Amino acid sequence: MGIVFKNNAKTTLSSAVNNSTTTIPVTEGSVFPAVNLSGAGTFFLLTLDDETNNEILKVTSCSGASGNIDLTVIRAQEGTTARAFSSGDKAELRFTSGTVDEIRSDNTVHTNIFTTSNNSTTAFTLSDEVANENDLVVFIDGVFQAHNTFSVSGTTLTLATAPASGRVVTVYSIKGSRSASNVALATMTGDNSDTTLTLPVEPINENSVQVFFDGVYQSKSNFSISGTTLTFSTAPPTGVAVEALVFTKLAINTSSILSDTDADTKVQVEESSDEDKIRFTTGGTERAIIDSTGVGIGTSSPSRQLTVFHATNATHDIKTSDANLLFNQSGHNSFLGNSSTSGYLQLFTNNGNSVVNMLADGKVIINDTASHVDDLLQIETPASGGGHGIQLRRNDSNNDQSIGRVMFGNNTDTDLATISAKTDGATDSGALQFSTQATGGSSTERMRIDSNGNVGVGSTPVSTLRNDGHATEKGLQVGRAAMLFSDTGLTTDLQNNSHLNNSDQRVAMTGTLGATLYGQYNGQHTWYTAAAVAAPNVQSMTARMSLDISGNLVVGGNVTAFGSPSDIRLKENIEVIPDALDKVKQLRGVTFNYKKDGNKSTGLIAQDLEKVLPDAVYVTSDVDDGEDKHLAVRYGNTVGLLVEAIKELEARVKELEGK
Repeated sequence: MGIVFKNNAKTTLSSAVNNSTTTIPVTEGSVFPAVNLSGAGTFFLLTLDDETNNEILKVTSCSGASGNIDLTVIRAQEGTTARAFSSGDKAELRFTSGTVDEIRSDNTVHTNIFTTSNNSTTAFTLSDEVANENDLVVFIDGVFQAHNTFSVSGTTLTLATAPASGRVVTVYSIKGSRSASNVALATMTGDNSDTTLTLPVEPINENSVQVFFDGVYQSKSNFSISGTTLTFSTAPPTGVAVEALVFTKLAINTSSILSDTDADTKVQVEESSDEDKIRFTTGGTERAIIDSTGVGIGTSSPSRQLTVFHATNATHDIKTSDANLLFNQSGHNSFLGNSSTSGYLQLFTNNGNSVVNMLADGKVIINDTASHVDDLLQIETPASGGGHGIQLRRNDSNNDQSIGRVMFGNNTDTDLATISAKTDGATDSGALQFSTQATGGSSTERMRIDSNGNVGVGSTPVSTLRNDGHATEKGLQVGRAAMLFSDTGLTTDLQNNSHLNNSDQRVAMTGTLGATLYGQYNGQHTWYTAAAVAAPNVQSMTARMSLDISGNLVVGGNVTAFGSPSDIRLKENIEVIPDALDKVKQLRGVTFNYKKDGNKSTGLIAQDLEKVLPDAVYVTSDVDDGEDKHLAVRYGNTVGLLVEAIKELEARVKELEGK
């Protein structure tokens, strides 16, 4: 791949072209190198010249090897302007500034000069091995030699014809590492009178300038240089294209080592054959190396693009002073820097905000610049909008597995207490687990909150709160506190020393004023009381009241019923029940058995009472076997009816007694 050459490659255009044509027709293709015929990616530079203007083109392929052929080109190279040219205008491969730039961008030019001593020597030994003839530029007494006039094998150059005795053979071989080069171009067209050419830059000396007339190299004895003025000993003939290549920097070195005089400080390319390493040495010690992996500092075997190694760690491996470590990708910058005023180590984002600060005392602050608390890690979340303080994620989609874990431990045990999260049977559900470790034991789960919000203490949660407790302890103990149960305005307190015991589903409340206990077992609810005790003592309590599964309420003492408010000051629209005795006569006092359990009872029929006193009848909330909601009797509301009935009956008795 790359640029190719052929000496004296001159022809003309076979037809006119405009300034946008990318296919150039020429009359003879054999004068040019064959480029890209086999996909090799080679090219050469072509100059079109109409005696007034010229244009440099890059030829990337050609349609054939001889005769009229078409050249595929890229127009307007090396600062020239695409122009229209006529049939018969010059089409020439000239040695241009871009040619030299291309050569020197990939290679170092090595020079070999031989002076022949006889008329028979054809073989010359070069200082460097080259791949083929295209890596050589050969001059005999300053005249270009076509590549078909010589061959090369290894370091041996063989000319087809032996030069005459005393001829100077100059060979430029293109071999080795890249060499620094700046090449400037000056051009003119000869008029047979002008002997000076102004160069764009001042060269080091005449050896830094190469001059060509119509592509023919000119001996340095034909010109002189003073400052930026080049003076020819003889004016270039009329119409001759003059090109002067000025090498402002030229570094040609036949050695692979750049070193000082005692060779203890050097840059060395390939210590051994085809090592593909560059070594940097100071004071006799290798400090850095570059190989195919990266750059190694303090090591001869870098494992990353940059590897810094210090054998003793006695000093800092990398030091920056009043500087930042910048990370850049696609125009986005983040950097790590030091706050000179506070001694913080700061991590900055692309917008220049300091998002992470490590303070002098080792505290780490995220999203803030000052410490407000004594915690080693402080995270400031935004005042509004999104953004979690800490997020733990697992990068896969498996069910029933740990997805995050926070561990608490000391320097002897790393798992004294943990809070962990796991998927709860599905990837879109989660549970929290709380574990602790007792002395001499292992980490044991103590509580879990499942994906439904159920809490299990010592047990797998199956309800809003499940507590299994321990064999020797109550499941829940509340000291000088209370538990409040509230629903639609109704509240219940568990006061003082309170216990929940799962074994028989009991709630005990004890204290200096006495003790109470509620228990539920096999569907029966029992209430206990006891005198004041010093500590919870369920066994000493006495059952006072029970409610069985049939709805029977048994009370071990007297029952005091508190009436509803009946102050006349609280009432309005007061009316005496009329015809009370007639209404009572419509009622039936009956005995009966309930269908659901056969229990015998006595009372009124709700439908009878509804006809005479509907305010004493209400509809229950239960539904039985798909029937309508049932009627119930407010027996207390019948008292007024009975009072008025008795008064009417008394009046009738008195009336009969008076007759």
